[in-house]
Amino acid sequence: MNDQILKREAKLIVQRCQDQFKQRRQTRYWIKVVNDRYDQTYNFFFNYQRLHQVERSVPVRTITEFDLHRLELLIQEIKRLTEFNIEYEGFYHFLWPSSQRQIQKRGNQVE
Repeated sequence: MNDQILKREAKLIVQRCQDQFKQRRQTRYWIKVVNDRYDQTYNFFFNYQRLHQVERSVPVRTITEFDLHRLELLIQEIKRLTEFNIEYEGFYHFLWPSSQRQIQKRGNQVE
């Protein structure tokens, strides 16, 4: 994935998230990145949850290039384009290649 494609992918992910964003009171919005180790893909979801209601998740994009370095560049570009928080799932014990910082701080119940 070259830089032009990477920027286009980030812009597409952010645009699809912004299309789902409704700016309602007492509602939390965030992007979730899931490491699908069986299909070797990264899946992006736009999640939202109103106060005292169940969490909703909208599939946004699947990245088939299973490369952690390229994912890090994509995440940096997404963070540059939007202010949504990003949550990671399936990345427990993984480190970002450039900074060697842990990606996911806590494991989920299913990991």
